[in-house]
Amino acid sequence: MRWHIHFYSRKRFGAWPDLPNLTGEDISRIQARFRTGVDVWIIQTCLQLAPALRQMGHKVTAGPEVPAGSLLIAHRDDLGTLFSGLHRCFIVCVRADRAPAPVAHVEILQNGLDLAREHEIFLPSWPQPGLIPRDAAREGQMLRMAYFGRQDSLPHWFSDTEFLEQLVARQISFEIRHKAWHDYHDIDLVLAHRTEAPTMLRQKPGTKLCNAWLAGVPALLSPEPEYQRLREHPDDFIEIESPADVLAAIDMLRVDPRRYAAMRARCAVRAPAFRAEAVAERWLEALTGFVGEQYMHWQACGTRSWFAHAWRLRAQKAASAVFRAQIAEELKRMNAPAPVRLREPAVVSQKH
Repeated sequence: MRWHIHFYSRKRFGAWPDLPNLTGEDISRIQARFRTGVDVWIIQTCLQLAPALRQMGHKVTAGPEVPAGSLLIAHRDDLGTLFSGLHRCFIVCVRADRAPAPVAHVEILQNGLDLAREHEIFLPSWPQPGLIPRDAAREGQMLRMAYFGRQDSLPHWFSDTEFLEQLVARQISFEIRHKAWHDYHDIDLVLAHRTEAPTMLRQKPGTKLCNAWLAGVPALLSPEPEYQRLREHPDDFIEIESPADVLAAIDMLRVDPRRYAAMRARCAVRAPAFRAEAVAERWLEALTGFVGEQYMHWQACGTRSWFAHAWRLRAQKAASAVFRAQIAEELKRMNAPAPVRLREPAVVSQKH
């Protein structure tokens, strides 16, 4: 059966006027453009999957339009409109680190922790586009450590003078790499820790760990739930919760270079499952399996009621409010400032 698969965003395609001329082979070349959740989960997924889906005979489109009857793939932030025509589509929602999305027929979660509902599935994030692995010529040296990512929830001790002086005493340079997320060529250790509410941490993917494996760089990571779920061996990463833990881990690896070598070897074992080809295969299995089955059932007997969609959208707004309140309360109990993050858009009435 020929399906119409549509990758949707209300506004983000304005930043991608050249999308029709791009292919998956361009992703590494334009890696700096993949910064938002929509870029990563919608634009990149379209580029990665469109050729294979078209080869299967499916129609694949992308843009701000809402084709009636389509299997529509969207980020949760784009599913808050009432008069958009979304009620006439089978909605596959990428939830990201948001509350559940009652308007969706299928929800894609970015970690495998809480698959509580029958319509929820887990798909890992794409690896960092254009990732440059650690230079093999660095071998066992440990001179440079880096954090890769945004700075909206970094712990205060990342800039603590005493911690930084202790690193200097160990001849370790530390960089917060907030732009060149793809370049690990001169990095010997990855450090990742964030001050965040437990509820939010349970929504986070294991991306920093998976990218470290792909780059061949041993990682020192806070005990986030998804990191712990992914861990299969002690050498997958070293768990740290404080600057003292980081310094102790560096000292241990210096004293025992065989452990550092073992962690580098472990990266090579874990990396293949998180390469773009492996992630694409999981997407295609999901779309042609569970998601496709649900889509065909919806085509045969699913509702396209605007009123039912409006009711579910109301429930979605309520879920978002509860989610934000819970996170705010947890941060208050932690005596931590609220992280700076993009707010999901409010529900708006938008007629086309």
